[in-house]
Amino acid sequence: MSPRTREPPSVIGAACPVTEDAFADTNMFVRFFTGDDPAKQHAVAHHFTTLATGEGRLYVLPSTISEVVFVLRGGDYQYEHTQLARMLESMLELPLVIIDRPIVEHAVDLYRSLHKDWDDCLIAAYALDTTGGVILSFDYNLGRIPGITRIEP
Repeated sequence: MSPRTREPPSVIGAACPVTEDAFADTNMFVRFFTGDDPAKQHAVAHHFTTLATGEGRLYVLPSTISEVVFVLRGGDYQYEHTQLARMLESMLELPLVIIDRPIVEHAVDLYRSLHKDWDDCLIAAYALDTTGGVILSFDYNLGRIPGITRIEP
């Protein structure tokens, strides 16, 4: 079957809670946190409630969290740093399987308490876990995070 004649993929509607393992996309969190579409916000909240009962697992990549911060920080939303930090903390409380969770938790701590750039906090948390805190970068702000040694090429 050629790509032009392929049937569209099936879609599970909002009325059907997640009962199997799946990965979460950024827009799900954007709807949940902003409430800009109340029906979708309610559907996502319903999925979280279902997940809390142990029916299925919802996986979240660190790159998805980065995109959530990027979307909510700019464009139509313009959330403040403190609001974003609270949202990230609330993500950690949801019944989610966050890939590299200890590193993400450390990045959230850095973001909440020390540094206003989420991506810097995430790379710092990975570097502290993996390279003893050594980061190759021209970004002077990375070197201000405790435990980070920034080196230039």
